Amino acid sequence: METALKQKAEIVSGQDYMLIVPPEGLDFWEIVSAVGKLFPMGEFQLKNAIWLFREGPVDFLYDDLFKLKAFIENHFPANAKGKKTAIVAGSYLQRKMALAYAKICRDMPCRLKVFTDIKSAEAWIRE
Repeated sequence: METALKQKAEIVSGQDYMLIVPPEGLDFWEIVSAVGKLFPMGEFQLKNAIWLFREGPVDFLYDDLFKLKAFIENHFPANAKGKKTAIVAGSYLQRKMALAYAKICRDMPCRLKVFTDIKSAEAWIRE
């Protein structure tokens, strides 16, 4: 029996921001895994971030938004200087989930904003 290898999120440290590109779709555990890799990175603590989501299968429930917030609150580096996170949603469902997440996270130390294209996200990150 063959098992498919699951893709992992790609994390790239750019000049102005960290770019996180999870596998296609929306998967709670893939996002948690990427956050777990991202937070200890020295570059993350100095830069803002853009999460670029692409259309694909969804394995993410509304309740997972609260779990993700709790995970981030417990692991966010206290000395992080990057205070903006842009979420680029590739589908209608991803956009609705991201907007709900941004509302849930209004009290977080990091500002969240949802976009439909990366150019707008980059412009906001660089403000």
